Amino acid sequence: MTGVSNSAGFLVTSGSLRTAYNGAQDAFAVKINPSGSALTYGTYLGGSGGNWATAVACDANGDAFIGGYTSSFDFPTVSPVQAALGGYYDAFVSELDAKGDALLFSTYYGGSGAESTTRPCD
Repeated sequence: MTGVSNSAGFLVTSGSLRTAYNGAQDAFAVKINPSGSALTYGTYLGGSGGNWATAVACDANGDAFIGGYTSSFDFPTVSPVQAALGGYYDAFVSELDAKGDALLFSTYYGGSGAESTTRPCD
């Protein structure tokens, strides 16, 4: 699952992509094991500004594709289509590996105004 947190006490797991709260609104991604008894991972996602995750889809490898929007000039990018924030808010899409400890792909996507995402195609 994915969403947004304003909490430094959000449940993240050791070794995940980002374990520290940035003090603003952070996107998050959480993967729960198939029995629902434990977290596989929990991580924050984003930069130093506001970051909102609004959509998630998973592939056959267990990688999570997270969509949302950000006002962070330092949102993490990996092989980006768009390397820099283009407007007040830009949409983003990030691929998080199945262990929750690495971004495989991450990009901004937007113009000079404000953009966001909804659920991606399955």
